[in-house]
Amino acid sequence: MAGFDTPYLLIYSEQDPITPAWGNIDFAAATHNKHEHNELMPLNGKSHHEQLFSTPVLRGQILHKIDDWIERRIGNGL
Repeated sequence: MAGFDTPYLLIYSEQDPITPAWGNIDFAAATHNKHEHNELMPLNGKSHHEQLFSTPVLRGQILHKIDDWIERRIGNGL
């Protein structure tokens, strides 16, 4: 992961029923400082895996976060 410099918004759930959170935590620990626009959105205490297990409210919050992240990058020409 030493060379991973692609900016990302990492959204993960502590209670993901399919993918354990430790993989996301380890990935973020190894890569978070590789790009200034990397951002984390841990869903503490929530069950989420893509759109399969989240409530409509949580889906809306996640989509809003993604939209904001993309818009900031487009607005800054990044």
